[in-house]
Amino acid sequence: MADYMKGIDVGIDNNIPHHEIVRKIGQSIYKSSTFSPGDSDLDIAIISNELFIRCSEIVFYKTKGFQDIRDFPLNKESNRSKFAQYKNCISKGIFRPDLMPYCPEKEDWFSFFNKLSQNYRCLFKSINAGIYQSQCFFEIKQSDVIEKYREGVI
Repeated sequence: MADYMKGIDVGIDNNIPHHEIVRKIGQSIYKSSTFSPGDSDLDIAIISNELFIRCSEIVFYKTKGFQDIRDFPLNKESNRSKFAQYKNCISKGIFRPDLMPYCPEKEDWFSFFNKLSQNYRCLFKSINAGIYQSQCFFEIKQSDVIEKYREGVI
C-alpha cells in the first residue's frame, strides 16, 4: 500500500474494510487530460457505509435536522447555498466533504488532506477524497462518467 494511502487510513481514524485505487489509466476521463506528476490531482474514493453515515450525521446535527442551512458553502457564481447540491449527492450515496456546512469536522478533513497534499507535492497537485456509501454507488457513479465520455459529453 502506498504511503499516502496508509496516511489516509490513519488520518481518517476509521476501520475502512479495504482501499482501492481502481486503476491508474494515466488520464482524467472527466477533465480529458493526461497525468502529469506534480500538476495532476489524486482523487480518492473511500467506500465505507460507516464513515458515510458518521459524516451525514455530523451534517444533520450541525444543521439542526436541516432546519438551519446557513452554514452550507455558497456557489461563487450565483451566491446561493450548495445545500441542494449536497442533497443531490447524498441521494446518490456520495458524501462530498466540500459541500459540508462549515464546522470543525470539515476543517479537520481539509487540514488533513492539505497536509497530505503537501507531503506528496512532487507527485500530485492535491489529494482529495469523497466517500461512497457502498460499492454499488461507487460503480454507478463511475459508469455514469464512462458513459458520458463515450457519448462525447465530457
